[in-house]
This record gives sequence, C-alpha cells and structure tokens, in this order.
Amino acid sequence: HYYLANGQAPTQLNELSVEIPWTGNIKWQGVGSNLAHGSNENWDLALYDNSEHSLTGVCVGRISGNYSGGGFCKFITNAHNLENDRLYCVERSVRGFILEGPSGRYCMKLFKGNFKVSNNMRIYEMP
Repeated sequence: HYYLANGQAPTQLNELSVEIPWTGNIKWQGVGSNLAHGSNENWDLALYDNSEHSLTGVCVGRISGNYSGGGFCKFITNAHNLENDRLYCVERSVRGFILEGPSGRYCMKLFKGNFKVSNNMRIYEMP
C-alpha cells in the first residue's frame, strides 16, 4: 500500500502505518542490503533493497532456533519473474543466518513450497 500511495518503496520502518516494537540490531541477511530493520529474540524484519540481485521488498527471517535462516519475503521489484504481490518462503544460503541442512527442509517440508530460484537465498512459491 505504501508503494502504491507514494510511488516508491519505504526506506524506514517508521514510514509504514504499523507499529513494530522490535528494537534489536541482529540482521538475518547479514551485511548490506537492509534499508531498515528491527529484530527481537527470534525474528528480524527488514525493508530489503539488494540492487546487486534486483530484489526489493520486505522480509522477515528467523534468527534463532532449529529453522534459523528460514523466513518469508514479499517483493516489490525483482528480476526473477516472481509475482510482486505474493508472499514467498525463503531459505538463506549465503551470508547472514544460513539455513543448515538440505535445501527445502524449511520451505518445502513445512510449507509445501515449490522451488523457484536461488541467489543468496532459495525462494519458494507457497501453495
């Protein structure tokens, strides 16, 4: 809604009309690419801009527990023929919190995701 109303993606969490009380500084995605983020003991929520891989959107990722490295993203722009108005399950495979173990153990096993593309994170379309 912010993008449609303003013609560009938000760059700060306080630009959104939601309250996010997370004040931690742990980045699920590692260095770079986060415009703004907040974390708690289990999750990191980030406005995401990675022009290197032509992905822009919002992601929430697990930073603790058995599925640390798994998460969800909704992209505003991308160069991977993904639908911009869809929530995708993702598994970090490079940098940040990497999901250990076989590919698909989070997105395919728990959410019945269908693999779409990989580029620092494996992206799965959920049914």
